[in-house]
Amino acid sequence: MNNSPDYVLVLEQQPSHDSYKLAKLLNLWRSPFVIAKSTAQVLNSIRDLSPCLVILIGNHNKWPRHFSHQLRVEANLLGYTILALTDATAPNWPEHEDPSIFDGFLVKPLSFDVLDSILQAAQARRSVKGTVAE
Repeated sequence: MNNSPDYVLVLEQQPSHDSYKLAKLLNLWRSPFVIAKSTAQVLNSIRDLSPCLVILIGNHNKWPRHFSHQLRVEANLLGYTILALTDATAPNWPEHEDPSIFDGFLVKPLSFDVLDSILQAAQARRSVKGTVAE
């Protein structure tokens, strides 16, 4: 895949239908995306070419602490948005005392309109961050 700076990076360590459904919505939007299967793969992808949006699927409490910290540090520097995908019937929110790495949460079921708004906001945030960084 030829990644563009506006690509979406998805972390899904455990197979599920979530990434498939998300991919269908992203295809409608015609947004390039990469599905990573490990935290190391996410960090390597970001170092190769920073995405505009990172969507994390799964239990964030099981990720290595250094991954969460590094992801947040690089998001602050590069201007990408970090969202966690969670389920309305079984939300997976961080503990109150835990400083969140997330900029927000996507709550299933997702719709095209919601994802479209989020992608536009992520692109705008990235372009503003890029202007400030220059």
